[in-house]
Amino acid sequence: MLRPHRRLPVRSTLLALVAGLAAGACGGSLYDAEGVPKVDANGCGAGTHLCPGAAACVAQSPSACGDGCESCAAAPTGGDRTCLPTGAGGTYVCGSSCPAQTRVCGNACTAQTVHACGDGDGNCVDCGTDPANGTRRCDARSGANQCEFDCNPGFFKTATGCEPPTGVISGELHSCALTGSGAVFCWGANGAGQLGATPGTGGPTPVRAVAGGAAAIAAGGFHSCAITSAGVRCWGSNVAGQLGAAGGPGPVTAALAGTGTTASAIAAGTNHTCAVVTGGAIQCWGANGSGQLGTADTTGRATPTATLVTSGATQVTAFRDTTCALVSGAVKCWGANGSGQLGPESATPAPSAAPVAVPLPSAPSLVSVGGHHACAVTDVGPLRQAPGAERNPHRFEVAGRQRANLHAALGGVAGPAADGHRSAKAG
Repeated sequence: MLRPHRRLPVRSTLLALVAGLAAGACGGSLYDAEGVPKVDANGCGAGTHLCPGAAACVAQSPSACGDGCESCAAAPTGGDRTCLPTGAGGTYVCGSSCPAQTRVCGNACTAQTVHACGDGDGNCVDCGTDPANGTRRCDARSGANQCEFDCNPGFFKTATGCEPPTGVISGELHSCALTGSGAVFCWGANGAGQLGATPGTGGPTPVRAVAGGAAAIAAGGFHSCAITSAGVRCWGSNVAGQLGAAGGPGPVTAALAGTGTTASAIAAGTNHTCAVVTGGAIQCWGANGSGQLGTADTTGRATPTATLVTSGATQVTAFRDTTCALVSGAVKCWGANGSGQLGPESATPAPSAAPVAVPLPSAPSLVSVGGHHACAVTDVGPLRQAPGAERNPHRFEVAGRQRANLHAALGGVAGPAADGHRSAKAG
């Protein structure tokens, strides 16, 4: 007895037949049990196809994948075979998948570790040993994994590894460190971009401001500077011209006065900056309301300007609106003097826009300016202080190792390489 079936117009039947043949049907009936064509004018539905010799549209699967209905190869140990399209409407191809948190290493799905860190294509490497002062890790990035390392607390991640600081300085609300390779890292407040990053909230995580090559650094109220191979580079607030050139908060190069002039030491106050330059002269720029630029006036400067110190300077230090320097074996200070921090005794201390010599019993080797005071270390050991209460230098006896510790405390780095409370040198 014949099974009844729906009658179809001859035209529809022929179209179905042609479509089926075009879709790759080889042998077998083009009709299902109800007599309905198994393909229409558009071929099989999405995710299905006609395999050679098959009588019906079948789903794409690892057992019948792609136009050739390929049987996919075995999956890596611990994984599964897959048959997925190469894109929207793309050709189906064989592949494999691994459980979460694993990647293909060799021919097995392996958890990512420092011993098997890979990109998921079978390329896995051993990340090697921990770097000095750090710990290696396998870091996930954009679906791939790469060997990385973190530095121990107190060390900074540079191109050469984990480096200790050679100098640390503090501004009003931020701090910066200098490493042996000349990298500069800053942390703390960043409202003006003083960390070397886009202005924002900042925080305790160090931000790399200079990749390398810096020889000295300074931190001011809301700006920072470094002496680099490209010159004096400053970043952060430029409200008073303290960066030394137009621009900011990103790094700008201060245009030192004089052809071929270079800097050897640098310091920063709240809104001003000073540098020891070629020949031992000092150039300053920025705010000058208290005479802190040392130019014999109170006019601010947006670019480096020569001061009254024209030679003999080896160190400069600044804090808020006061500046001091070692000049030809003496300490000279200028700027704000509300607490007598410029040194000479006076019943009514007044600011000075010109350098004032601080009376000391012996040659100083280091000077530093604080909030309302200044201190110096002398070659024979005594520490001389110009405190606000007495408004004149007061002597303390210091010798040997204690003197070295004072160098570190006042200058940020041990020894005569220090540049003062707001600056530090490498080495």
